Parts: sequence; structure tokens; C-alpha cells
Amino acid sequence: MNSKGYASAMFTYSAKRKRVWGEICNYLNRHYIPKDSAVLELGSGYGDFIGQIKTREKVAIEVEDIHEEKMQSYPDVKMLFGSAMDLLPTLGRSQFDFVFASNYFEHFAIEDIQAQLREVTDVLKSGGKLVIIQPNFQLCPEKYFDDWTHKTVFSHETMLGFLEMNGFHVQHCQKRFLPFSMKSRLPGSKLLVRLYLNSPIKPLAGQFLMVAEKII
Repeated sequence: MNSKGYASAMFTYSAKRKRVWGEICNYLNRHYIPKDSAVLELGSGYGDFIGQIKTREKVAIEVEDIHEEKMQSYPDVKMLFGSAMDLLPTLGRSQFDFVFASNYFEHFAIEDIQAQLREVTDVLKSGGKLVIIQPNFQLCPEKYFDDWTHKTVFSHETMLGFLEMNGFHVQHCQKRFLPFSMKSRLPGSKLLVRLYLNSPIKPLAGQFLMVAEKII
């Protein structure tokens, strides 16, 4: 895949997306990720999550070094460029309280996801958690493959079962969390994003949120 071509077509930098992620990070800090945590992000992109989440230690893995310039604005993030399968084994066992992945696992074949989850369980501390946000096929079947790099289909139900079979216990599963894409009509206003995240009614929702604890 031509990484620069993909970024320009599907994943251009967006100040609006960064603002939205700022509110998502505040929400996650309040409900799931304590500020004294050590956090690793897989597939950090422009750093919209890892750069804005408030935690003690922040490490990010990103395969595309075209994002390096934007990541320089987050000096508190240890940035590693390369494939997760190459880099995860170098991080050591039981290093992180949380591993975070947004719009990530659907880009891999199922056997590659299983291999990465084995490495994730190694780097997580006992009781550490995997936090996933990604498209929910059950809510957006007609849009799921608009991104031609999507390889594996997950709904919130199939991801729950998949994680339970691969060393995790799902503690929280929210079927409707975010719209399918940041290019959708999700408001850019911080207040409106905050209201959306806390509302039980989520129009345009196409992504789920899942929090799973390591059990092996």
C-alpha cells in the first residue's frame, strides 16, 4: 500500500478531529483510564489520542513515519515507528496499564490480530486493560469497506467473543459510541462533543467502545 497516498485520500490531518479527540480523551480519563497509568497506543496516526490523553507514561507505535512531524508536537510521547509485531516484543513484559487501539484491528487479517493480541497480553501488567474503539459492522455494513484497507469484519458482539477467546475478559461494551467516521457530521464544538459522548442517544453512531482486562 502507498502510505502517503492512503493518508492523503483517507486520513488527512484535521484540526476538527484533534478537538474531538481531546474530548474523547477527557471522557476516557474520567471513566476508564486513570491519570497515573502507563499507556501504549497501537497505530497512533497523528497522535490525536496519545498526545492528548492525560497519563503518567505514554508510548505510541505507528507504522507510517509520515506522521512523525505532527508527533513532534507531543514531546511527552515516546514514539516508535515500525510494525507492532516487530516493536511489541522489544518493550518488555508487564510494562503498561492500558493498551489503546482505535480504528486499528480491522486493518489486519484475523491470524495477525491474534498474534498481536498475544504480544499485547505480554506488555500489559497483571489486570491491565485493552481499550478498543472501532467500526461496528452491525451499525454500518454499507460503509465498512469504503476504506479499502479493511480486512476483517467485527461487530461489538464478534469482537467481544474474539477477545474472550484470546486471553481477555470484557468489562465494558458500548455498542454505540462514535460516528463511523470523523468526516461525518459529528460536531466540532467541544461542548457538543461532550454532550454526545455522555448522551444515551447517539445519532449516526457507527463505532463501538470496548474495555477488556487481561486474564492470562
